Amino acid sequence: MAESEASAEDIEPGEALFNQTTKRFSIWGALKSGLLSGFLVGYHGRLTHRRVQILVKSKIAKELKANLAALTDPHSAHFLGLASVNKEQAEAAFRYTAIINFTAPITLIVVMNQVFPELFPWIFETYLALDSFRLSLVIGLFILATVVPVFQAYVSVGIARDIYHIALIDGARRGSRGGSDHDTGDDDSVGPVDL
Repeated sequence: MAESEASAEDIEPGEALFNQTTKRFSIWGALKSGLLSGFLVGYHGRLTHRRVQILVKSKIAKELKANLAALTDPHSAHFLGLASVNKEQAEAAFRYTAIINFTAPITLIVVMNQVFPELFPWIFETYLALDSFRLSLVIGLFILATVVPVFQAYVSVGIARDIYHIALIDGARRGSRGGSDHDTGDDDSVGPVDL
């Protein structure tokens, strides 16, 4: 039984670095470096031509670059493979979260309102007897409950993509295609249109 359990020493360097990296890249760090870097809400710091420099200039990105440079080529390729799978998994999780928490509820509400135009006014005003303040509170809580998970999933995709891109830069520095022989060149990146 003990032999089947991998100890910390049994983990390959590429996988160990990947595990350490995914713990260090946080949602709050991504918000500080991206969405909160401008003075206006909704202004992303990477809207400039310096987006690659912005990607690699943070302390954590510099640490990751240095750690990747210390890996051998096979271990670096292993890290890149893990980062690629991680990015695809994060994008799949975002799509699922967006459908379940945003697209499906909004679609259901719109369809129900078209088919039964008096249903929602009856539920909120007659059946539940909500005044305008309580109705606004219910709507606000609904929006919060649907948007927050989608926003978290979207930021998580950005984090996974950053790790992947830093690994690609390391592969380019090594003179390889970044180890992405399986990459067809198609960009399946998640964007707001996927909502």
